[in-house]
Amino acid sequence: KQRQTWKRRRLELKEVRSSKQVVNEVKEGTTYSTGVGLRSKDVEGCDFEALPPGQPKPELILLAVSSTTQPQLVFFDVETTSLEFSTEMTQIAAVCGDKEFTQYVLPRQNISPAASRVTGITKVIYKGKPELCVRGKLVKSATATQALEDFIEWLNNDVGRHTLLCAHN
Repeated sequence: KQRQTWKRRRLELKEVRSSKQVVNEVKEGTTYSTGVGLRSKDVEGCDFEALPPGQPKPELILLAVSSTTQPQLVFFDVETTSLEFSTEMTQIAAVCGDKEFTQYVLPRQNISPAASRVTGITKVIYKGKPELCVRGKLVKSATATQALEDFIEWLNNDVGRHTLLCAHN
């Protein structure tokens, strides 16, 4: 009898988890699937910015851990417009020792109130065009492509070789 009760409860919990997953997929869209977002019906009508040709792939260098080849630890964080499936970046920031990088990104979509409460970043119309504010002050912003290019340039020029990126959540 106890085993049947335990098994029944386990099946009930599995059903609850399954229904929650279905609700989340309907609300947010499928997020973890091969080729997600690449079907023509998913991208129809989207305004994509073409990425510039990439730099040659860097040569992978395996480092032996020693006092002379310790990797530079770069801690970075990305802020976004929301937690939804189609979110856009609003800021990328990084720190490596006493070196810092930050770049604000003007998203095409609006920033959710919840994201603004957490980050202090808002999108406003100033002199007829969209701008970013951080805690009420206008800040310089770039496109996502330009921000990522600037980040890579900072990594190459200010941080140097033997870099280990550590994401912050």
